[in-house]
Amino acid sequence: MTRDRWVPVIVFVAAVVTVALVAQLANVAWRQAALLERPGAGTEIGAVLGAVGAVALLAGVWMARYHDVSPWARAAVALVGVHIAIAAGAWWLSSRLLTPEHDVPLLRVLPAPAIALGGGVLLFVAAAVHSRARRLTAAPAWLRGVVVLALTYLLALGIWVPIVVPESSRQFWSEGVITDFRLSVTLVPPALVALATALVAILRPPTLRAVGLPAIAIGALFLIGAMGRRDDATMSALAAYSNYVPVLFAAAWFAMAALAALAWTHARVLRANRADVARPAPWVQRGIVESPHGGNQVGTWHVDGWLAGFRTSVRGFTLRTARGDLLRVPDGARLVAPVPSAMVGADADAHLPALRAGEQVTVSGFVDACGDGPYRSAGHPVPGSDGLVVSARRRADDSIGRDVVLVLYRPCVLFLIFAALAALPGIVGNDGAGDAAGAAAAAAAAR
Repeated sequence: MTRDRWVPVIVFVAAVVTVALVAQLANVAWRQAALLERPGAGTEIGAVLGAVGAVALLAGVWMARYHDVSPWARAAVALVGVHIAIAAGAWWLSSRLLTPEHDVPLLRVLPAPAIALGGGVLLFVAAAVHSRARRLTAAPAWLRGVVVLALTYLLALGIWVPIVVPESSRQFWSEGVITDFRLSVTLVPPALVALATALVAILRPPTLRAVGLPAIAIGALFLIGAMGRRDDATMSALAAYSNYVPVLFAAAWFAMAALAALAWTHARVLRANRADVARPAPWVQRGIVESPHGGNQVGTWHVDGWLAGFRTSVRGFTLRTARGDLLRVPDGARLVAPVPSAMVGADADAHLPALRAGEQVTVSGFVDACGDGPYRSAGHPVPGSDGLVVSARRRADDSIGRDVVLVLYRPCVLFLIFAALAALPGIVGNDGAGDAAGAAAAAAAAR
């Protein structure tokens, strides 16, 4: 049984939680507007709710186009889009209805939302520069590592904060406590866990799979401890915890920004590949794949796991062009191929066919033979110094958007799981004590 069997349940629960989140956002905004007696607040709240509903409708319609992709995979991606709309709406409402720095002194020392916004912008800029400078066939590995880092940090921070938060809110009125020991103890350990997880997921995927169950068990124990500590918390401790709610929101925003950057970069790479294969010969050569190994499968999709994602590889083959030329494509050439719908449900360490002998492909990166090498008088183009990129033929429905959905599917499911688990200790209270204050602080985090 694959982990994907649980995805329908996860997505359904996430949809219910999303509806509850929208209702809570509206409830908090209405109460704050009534407290301030601010005219026109109802119109602003209605506009935000309408915008969130419109985004949900557009996301659903857009995802419906990719009918050969699992509906649960499409729903997971659409739900994350709705969460982005909710975060944007909370940000705007908080700027109109709240002054969180007055009640959340940590924001004066650590403007976490502004840091998350700056980090997200920097991530897009770095991805744009990297994808422009190199001929990529997918989003770069470092960007996938950042996605793993952001998701893991969100989960670890949500579990760790309730455990280490002080019992008294009075400690937060000393900026020395905020900036020195307490802030480091709260924020650094989750960051170290996230960094280690990201490095292992990208560099050593088998190691991550080997330690997966023990890590889940340890995380579950910490989660139970965090929930127990919150359940017994005093009103003063709840107020202290509310100082870190903006940090949790900022971690969620950065995780969503990382997912958006991953989607945008993958789409950008595929568009660049379209331009690359439109260049004239000798750079581009088209023909039929002939395998010298006797096997049918030449290109392969490797599934490295839920966190590590997947990658492609190509065995060396011969390209027979329309003119009858036989061009050698060596091992290690990069492959651009449509992501198979079978990726949904594939086990970790699975190998799915990406390219077979007899298929028509376009290979870019050839140059005219020149110099003193053995190909000088061959009359055939040879691989250039930047390597070869093999582009498999796409069907009419193998669109860029479909590939992006399949690339984002598992990270989006993980975001829905991690965000729910990170928020779980925060919604546990002592018979609901501090619920109003906690809700107001949650909305104030969007500032």
